[in-house]
Amino acid sequence: METAHELDLPVDQRSVREARQFVATCDGFPRERVADAQLVVSELVTNALQHAGLGPADRIVLTLTRHRDRLRIDVHDTGAFTADGETFDYPPRRLNRRGRGLRIVHALATHWQADNGRVTAWLRL
Repeated sequence: METAHELDLPVDQRSVREARQFVATCDGFPRERVADAQLVVSELVTNALQHAGLGPADRIVLTLTRHRDRLRIDVHDTGAFTADGETFDYPPRRLNRRGRGLRIVHALATHWQADNGRVTAWLRL
């Protein structure tokens, strides 16, 4: 059985908080996994806001889909970043205060990938 929830977000820093709250209100996700899902969602939405080159008229679409024992998190924007959790270069050559978002996603997700403005991460529930 597959259950999907979708949220349309504006290009605004408040969207990160709204996305986290959205995860908490979705039915069907085990309470003990909500915090991990919120962290992944907030990192992916933050990346879209900071790195996708979005303008005020653009939108970010967050989709959460539960399929059996997995949660698929999709964050779709108009960016062009492409990477894969299997081949992404870890650790980055230069570690500073920024740039840890995908490392967090990599640590929490069973797999993630990014392709032309859509970043997808899978979490075991």
